Amino acid sequence: MIDAKKQIQEVMEVAREAIRAELKAQGHIATGKLYNSMRIEIVEDGKGYIGRLWVQDYYVNIEFRMGPGSVPYTRGSGKSSSQMIMGLFKHWQRLGVANPLAASFATANVWKKEGRPTRASFKYSSNGRRTGFMEHGVKAFREKADELITEGYAEATRFHMRSIVNGLDQLDLKTA
Repeated sequence: MIDAKKQIQEVMEVAREAIRAELKAQGHIATGKLYNSMRIEIVEDGKGYIGRLWVQDYYVNIEFRMGPGSVPYTRGSGKSSSQMIMGLFKHWQRLGVANPLAASFATANVWKKEGRPTRASFKYSSNGRRTGFMEHGVKAFREKADELITEGYAEATRFHMRSIVNGLDQLDLKTA
């Protein structure tokens, strides 16, 4: 007999690895925090099992492009603090940059001119993309999904996997 929970776990592991591969190909692994934080949870819902992939909530900052007009920063505004600057500061600090505050303001100024991702950031990408790691990871996973579903368990698994294979908006993603 097929262990449904085990099969869903295996399918979710393949989904996670496809998403991680895209994240890495786009060059978003400097600290490894997002890559290493992806966690799978399998829950029973009375009808079967549902697989969930939990990710850090800041994944949206690299999943979607941000135009220059949407960057929440105004140079020389005199504000005493900014969530974006503090987030950048922590990022540059984790990377060991000598002056993380200066790097944060420099980054914010470039984002304000070009948006995010910047043209220069594409040098870190091996596939020519810097956004959409979830979307492209899920697309890559779809190609493998049918191979993972055994013949005797196909219908039940397809029912629970529908949220994954139908697209990003229906992928059961949760933020941690």
